[in-house]
Formats: sequence, C-alpha cells, structure tokens
Amino acid sequence: CMRCSMAISDRRFAAQLRGGEKNVALKFDDIGCAVIWMRDKRNDYPWMADAATRFWVADITSTGDKWLDARKAKFVGGKTSPMAYNFGAIAYAEAGAFDFEEMRQHVLDKGK
Repeated sequence: CMRCSMAISDRRFAAQLRGGEKNVALKFDDIGCAVIWMRDKRNDYPWMADAATRFWVADITSTGDKWLDARKAKFVGGKTSPMAYNFGAIAYAEAGAFDFEEMRQHVLDKGK
C-alpha cells in the first residue's frame, strides 16, 4: 500500500490509481488509504485530477478479481477492512450505500 506500506492482505478491499505521463500504478490495501493519500499527495501527483486517470476498487462481492470504477461504485459500511475504514465497494446501489463522494467525506472526517 502506497500510504501505509502494508501488504494487500484482503484483495476484496484493494484499490488502484493509474495515470500520469508514465502510466504509474499506485496500489492501496484499503479504499480509505487511497482517499487519504490522494488528499495528502495531490500537489505531488497533479495527474490524479486528470479525467484520464483510472481509479479502481475491488468489488467486495468478488474474491478481489472484479474491479469497479471507484468514482462510480457504491460503498457499503460495516465491513472489516484492512485499515479499518470499513467500506466495501459494490457495483449497484442498495439501501444504505454511499456514492464515492459520500464515502470519501466519511473517510476524511474520520481523519486517520
């Protein structure tokens, strides 16, 4: 994980950013780590704001082999994720699910 340096121990919670001139791949063990890292590193990696930057998150309903566009995914809380941000991504909305911006704000409010 780019933020916490932990191994990606549970692929169902993994996230990845890819972009920039060199098509750099940045991997995270928890969507919360990705959100915090993006906030903290936005000046160092300005390409993150580019529409061409790809941002994926693993679908919690898979074994970590199905990826979703993180900005379009829905997020359910109450999961036990590697770094305790406790959000899992799903493809379709369900009762109580958050969109990306809502999940992002919950993570930032938690302030880890």
